[in-house]
Amino acid sequence: MWFVAVILLCASGSKADISNSPSQMCAEKYVPDDVPKNVEEFKVALRSMLKFYECLKSYEVLAEGEYDSMLSFITDISTEGTHLNSIVMGNFPCLKDAIRNRVYNDQTRRDIVTAYKEYQNVKEISEKDNKINCMKWFDEMGDLVNTITTECGNAVEDAVIKLIHRAPFLKRPCSAQDVLELRHILEELNLDESSKAALRESFRLLGKSD
Repeated sequence: MWFVAVILLCASGSKADISNSPSQMCAEKYVPDDVPKNVEEFKVALRSMLKFYECLKSYEVLAEGEYDSMLSFITDISTEGTHLNSIVMGNFPCLKDAIRNRVYNDQTRRDIVTAYKEYQNVKEISEKDNKINCMKWFDEMGDLVNTITTECGNAVEDAVIKLIHRAPFLKRPCSAQDVLELRHILEELNLDESSKAALRESFRLLGKSD
């Protein structure tokens, strides 16, 4: 939904599944249909986001600590003088346009899954295998960083990376050890060089912090 995209201007999503009944009811009650066009509308959207999470909390569908993390995140973005506030509000027009024009290549994700299956020599990936989710996360978040820096300039790169690490709903789904192992696995995968290069860069930018 747009409000998740607007928080970080990324179409990722919360741990709460929007298709589930409590999430749908909360969204219909608190989330307006229109995408914020300016900073003032974005501030209103932040308040709607908080009410949405308060509603989810009442249904007990959030992971432990998710509400508190989200409250802290939204409060920091909303409070003038904080680092997050200056990042988002200061670059809002550019960030909005970057995500509006973003085209994520799903084929790359499918190629990663196929290559990982071949590497593991399996037809289906075990649900317990967290590395594939980790690799898909790095692919998508790396694409997000690249999209924004292409549109807004390299000066915002560090700021966007900090936002990704702060946003509760964008938490990296794997440990530092997983990332270390994936750096080696990547070189063995049957992927084209451009896809490997993009993942290497994403590991470099986003793989330093848990």
